[in-house]
Order: sequence, then structure tokens, then C-alpha cells
Amino acid sequence: MKKYFLFIILLGAIISCTVDPDIPGKNQPTLDFTTPVSNITSISARSGGLISSNGGHVIIERGICWSTNTSPTISNSKVISNGGVGNFSCDINGLITGTNYYVRAFVTTTTGTVYANQLSFTTLSTPTMTTSGISSITNSSATSGGNITNSGGSNITARGVCWSTTPGPTISLSTKTVNGTGNGSYTSLLSGLAPGTMYFVRAYATNIVGTSYGGELSFTTQNIPSVTTNSVTSITSSSAICGGNVVSNGGATVTARGICWSTTVNPTIANSRTINGSGSGPFSSAMTGLLSGRTYYVRAYATNSWGTAYGSNIAFTTN
Repeated sequence: MKKYFLFIILLGAIISCTVDPDIPGKNQPTLDFTTPVSNITSISARSGGLISSNGGHVIIERGICWSTNTSPTISNSKVISNGGVGNFSCDINGLITGTNYYVRAFVTTTTGTVYANQLSFTTLSTPTMTTSGISSITNSSATSGGNITNSGGSNITARGVCWSTTPGPTISLSTKTVNGTGNGSYTSLLSGLAPGTMYFVRAYATNIVGTSYGGELSFTTQNIPSVTTNSVTSITSSSAICGGNVVSNGGATVTARGICWSTTVNPTIANSRTINGSGSGPFSSAMTGLLSGRTYYVRAYATNSWGTAYGSNIAFTTN
């Protein structure tokens, strides 16, 4: 009977030690969630988590960890937030612009490390865009534009094109357009250009991070032709031979060319003239109906859609 009584007492002691709630067990802490990522910039962000229970163990470390790969751990990049049970938040710094990251809250106790759900975010960057082709080129204007394919994660506050007579134009120049805000394509008019001049143009877009540029294009504005006057030959009392050479059409088709002459300097096509076809290159003209013993002035000319250009004056005297 005594042995049976002692056995009951011993069994009760063992049972009371197993279920005693005041003696720590091996429960893991409860990490409820990873806080949504906020305050995202090009190089930083903010996140955190909520620990609702320490599982009966001392919290050694809590914080968030991140990586460019999924399922980051404390062996990757991490930041620690001091404290125990409750909400916490941390700043993530030293990130790379325009990069996708994965982040998880964590808590470490003597039993190991527990991770919360994984979230992802992308750091901000400058916009991604292209420069539209150059069209409608005149002697003083042209049309271009751009297409913003990615805002970089923040609103586009300015967009347009900028141009210069030297490569690499930027928005620091006064020669730029401002074409509103937002993503997508837009058209820009480049005005106030100089005739016969090469320009370099780039589309641009600005957001909170900064300004980015599309690819650089170049074009040359149109101009009146360039023409030279030949020497006068085969001079008689009533005729002579001259001509010229259209060395450049100025960016537009030469529709008329020839020579013009007068007894006063700087003759124009309003005076006597020949018409020797069209296009670039050399040509020869005969002047007829001249008066004997007179001094004449002759110039080659070439006309395109922007106007008429003249070669130098050549003086000669008929026999």
C-alpha cells in the first residue's frame, strides 16, 4: 500500500513539471508580417514587421533583411531594430538605382531565426525613353519628339527635346522645348534655327530622381544653293559664253539654274538671264543680244525652294 502511495505522488510531480506554463518551452516567436515597403527612393526604402509573441524566449535580434534574389536571409544584407515584442521599422540604405529587391522581416531568439512573408519593391530611377526621328526640316525649323517607355517609378514632371550645334545637348541650354508631363510619346517643334547648319538633338524627361535623355540624332537645316561663276569666254561684239557650277543644293532640289547679266554690278534673275535646266553640277550658257563695246557683269545663279543664290560677279567687255 505504501509503495502504491509513493508511486502516485511521484507521478503527480512529473506531470506537474511537464505542463507548468511558467517554465519556458521550445516555442518559436510569432512574427506576424513584413510591413509594406514605403519611402522608396533611388537608393533607399523603409520596411519593418510585427512580433506578437517571443515564444517564451529572449529576442536576441530583430530587423529586416533584403537581397536581389528571392527568400533573403540574415546572411544577406540586413538592418537591426532594437527592441522586443511589437511593431518595428527600419531604413534600408545603400541600394542600387532602378533595381528590384526582395525583403523579409526577421526575429532571432535562442531557438533560431524566424522570417515573415516576403515582399518586393523596385528602387526609383530616371526615366527610360527614345528620341523620335527628325522630320519636316526647313531652313529655320524641324520636328522631333520622344517616347517615354518607363517613368522610373515616379511622375514625369517635364519632357521635351533639347538641341545644339555641338554634340550632347542638355536641358541647361535655352534651346529646348517643354512638352508637358507624363508617359508616352510627344512631338516637339524646333524653331529659330540657322539655315544650312548641323544640329544635334536629344529627347529628355525629368522625374524626382533626375533627367534622362534619349539617343542623339543629327540633321542639317536647309539653305539656298551654293554656286560658282565660270570665266567668260568666246566674247564677240554681241555674244559671250559663261556658266557656273552648283556645288550644293542647300538641302532642297535646285529647280532652276543659269546665268544673269547686266551693265550694272550684281545682276539678278530680274535682269537678262538664261535657264539651264535644274539640279546640281556644272553648266554652260550663251549670252546673246549684247551691244558692241559695252562692259557687262555676269553671275551664275541657282534656285531652290528657299531662294536664289548667286556666284561671284565677272566683268567683261564686248568687242
